[in-house]
Amino acid sequence: MTNLIDAILAELPDHQRLIAARAAVRARRDSADMRPATDHPTAAVQQQVLAAVLDGEPVPTDLRARIGAALLDEQMRGHEWEMLGRLMTNLEYEESALLSRNLDAILDALRERLDALLDETRAILAGPLADIRTSREASLAGRSREWGRIATLADLYRNIRAAQRTAIVKVHGDQWPTLDGHTSAGLVDDVLFLVGDIANLDEMWPDWHYSPGAWTGNPHAGRIAKATGNTAGTPPWPVQQGTVATPSRDRDYLVWLATDPTAKPWLPSMSEAADAANRQRAAGYLRQRREQASVYGEFMTDAEWSALATEAGEAA
Repeated sequence: MTNLIDAILAELPDHQRLIAARAAVRARRDSADMRPATDHPTAAVQQQVLAAVLDGEPVPTDLRARIGAALLDEQMRGHEWEMLGRLMTNLEYEESALLSRNLDAILDALRERLDALLDETRAILAGPLADIRTSREASLAGRSREWGRIATLADLYRNIRAAQRTAIVKVHGDQWPTLDGHTSAGLVDDVLFLVGDIANLDEMWPDWHYSPGAWTGNPHAGRIAKATGNTAGTPPWPVQQGTVATPSRDRDYLVWLATDPTAKPWLPSMSEAADAANRQRAAGYLRQRREQASVYGEFMTDAEWSALATEAGEAA
């Protein structure tokens, strides 16, 4: 996944310059003339200095010059070594800044790769693998090679999604940043679960709000789900019995994502993801508040309902 990000960054001229600069600095630090001499010049002349002192004679002028040159060379070499270390650190900071400046471009490039991957997946499934959806069916039809290609595309799909998360976390950490005046949309992993893969998760699986933990932070979610009978149930994508609802992103998931007529796969920009996650959370909270009011007889004014509906993007 990091290699995928590096491949995208490598297309940027600024990143190419950084790579060249880091290689040059590293080569200089590793060069022979930056290493301590095995035969230290000052050690070689110590005995001569001692002999002169024992004889009561002044240290010869040429010997003093050799001692001074050796000490100066050692000092300058230390300064250069320290400067190169600082330069390497600065280049690492510059690379982080480059990643931050180009995060949207990286996400755009990942989106292009995702679109191409889905197009290829759909073409294979509509052509050589038409009506074939299992390994056994592919084997019986003599289409194991094409079915294997779908597995390879599923691996690439996971790499794209992993790179999506890695790029965001490298720039912003685990917490989704505040954008366009919004409060933070929450943890990066939570936001990507809500809107990272599918743009219309709320439409396809409206009861996701009632999953354990509810992904909303609403302490009433579990009680409301129990009281109203609204449980998360089975997500629209393939899930093995007893496993969590988070998309597995395996071959079965990719086949579903590429062929389901209602699914809208996407790779959103930072602002698109934050807006969509905030709308979905607000919509889920609005539904829960309505059901909470129904279950517990809680009273809310029209203005309060209107404010919640507006936040959720619904008509008040």
